[in-house]
Amino acid sequence: MRKVGPAVAWSARLNGLITEAMDLTGLSKAELSERVGLGVETLKRKGTGKTLGTLEFLTVALIAEAAGYEIEFRRKAS
Repeated sequence: MRKVGPAVAWSARLNGLITEAMDLTGLSKAELSERVGLGVETLKRKGTGKTLGTLEFLTVALIAEAAGYEIEFRRKAS
């Protein structure tokens, strides 16, 4: 089995959040992209798992919020 790098893993997580947000809110990709301040094509590319690139933290937080999540920071155990 091929090892999955961190960018691919995070891209898959983000894709899941986008899907959950759309399911939970009933928004289309176009409506969700407007809500989080991204262009439709950018959200489509981010949601395909083909490219993660860089997204502002606020954008990721808004996608997570739309999917019903809240972001919590926890210190790692030493």
